Amino acid sequence: RKAESIIVPDESRITAKDEAEKSKFNVIYNAAIEIPPPNDISKDRPFTVYAMGYLMKIRGIEDLLDVSIKLPDVKFLLAGAVHEDDLMKRIETIQNVDYRGFLLPKEALKLCFESDIIFTFYDPVSEINRKAASNKWFDAMMAGKPILVNEEVEKSSWIMKHDIGFTCPYGNLEALVEKIQYIRLHPEDALRKGKNGRRLYEQGYSWDNSMNKISKLLKIT
Repeated sequence: RKAESIIVPDESRITAKDEAEKSKFNVIYNAAIEIPPPNDISKDRPFTVYAMGYLMKIRGIEDLLDVSIKLPDVKFLLAGAVHEDDLMKRIETIQNVDYRGFLLPKEALKLCFESDIIFTFYDPVSEINRKAASNKWFDAMMAGKPILVNEEVEKSSWIMKHDIGFTCPYGNLEALVEKIQYIRLHPEDALRKGKNGRRLYEQGYSWDNSMNKISKLLKIT
């Protein structure tokens, strides 16, 4: 109530009920910085699912590891922080899981170009997860890669509306296996969704766009 302006990463985070309070809210998306794709990406790499950020059970990583065992010909690329010891032990023992550790943002973004789908699951048991506004979505859009999100996330409807990714129910391993197999066997569909995401990024979800909003908000010229 005392703030002149309030920044939130998504429209779903606007909690005000009256118009006077609503007018204080400014939506500035979790945009990714623009980086060029690496020159050394192998054309012979296996189909790759990429999960990054906080690698936790409530982010669907345990389910993803279970799926990796069922899909030994698929590469599961991971980068980020792991704070659960039992999860780390599993990551280290599965042959087709490639864990790159905790990386600087630019290095993590580069790995988007080495993947075919960006995995972003959130356990819907908590409200904050259902209202997720993931940085990873905008990372994927910057790199022109499709998103895989669980359908319980409220923003999944936005992803489907703009045709920039795929959805799957949370906690359903069979459905997740089928979805990843579908994406692997239909590269033209994934490529189209990735291009849609890149186009959307350029139209209003880029890093420069977010920085311009902040500059205007702070009256910086």
